[in-house]
Amino acid sequence: MNKLLGVPRLECPFCRLVGFEATVTPVPPEPTAPHGPKVDRKDRIQASMMHCQNCDYSRADGAKLFRCSACKTELYCSQKCQREAWPSHKSKCAMNRLPDGLRPDSVDIMKRLRAFSSKHGPSLADGGYAAMNIFEHPERAMDSVFVVAMRPRRGSTRPETGFYVYDAGVFKLADLPYPPEERAKIKELIVTAGETWKRHGAAGVFLVMMHNVEGCASNMVPFTYYERAENHLSREMQENWKPYMLHMMNEGIVQ
Repeated sequence: MNKLLGVPRLECPFCRLVGFEATVTPVPPEPTAPHGPKVDRKDRIQASMMHCQNCDYSRADGAKLFRCSACKTELYCSQKCQREAWPSHKSKCAMNRLPDGLRPDSVDIMKRLRAFSSKHGPSLADGGYAAMNIFEHPERAMDSVFVVAMRPRRGSTRPETGFYVYDAGVFKLADLPYPPEERAKIKELIVTAGETWKRHGAAGVFLVMMHNVEGCASNMVPFTYYERAENHLSREMQENWKPYMLHMMNEGIVQ
């Protein structure tokens, strides 16, 4: 799933979101300076989204977090929480772990993709809520994924502008271009993560696939959602989520 092929694969439905013309033209340059909400890792919203994947203790509450050393994706506040979360994290860890033998530049691209995903967590969450209409159709969290297709901005100087997003859409899990055993692992990830977070008061979990078309590689990020979250979506986001989300991400605006 993370195998980097070096070129977009137009037989891949995720790569087709971008389209052939976009794959052979230069990626637009990054904005010349940060704008919109200040990019600050201690910002309240960003800090609250950085939380232990087991106990939900957040950076905003004073948690000192560290990432899983294998996949560099999930955050934990203690070794105890990491051990307790392993049954639900195991599948995601295996799928997001970088393959052995990758070129250094490919490893760097995947690290940048994860940093970009983390910076834009609020925009991705809002876009996923709206695109999947998850509050009216909670079953979509179990049978669909929200895919965001992009290319790297290789000259970017800031993590929030490290990629340029071309398109996003909802795909049925059954239609993903992976072997049955890989789709089964993705379904297991959604189920186990959902069960874990429901014990912490969440309504459920939906899966976002951050897809880099240069290499046809995806990073999978589960997002929790809560019943009360529907109320915070602006009318603009609910009715016109795609251009709103793409603007926020491509301009490097961190909520």
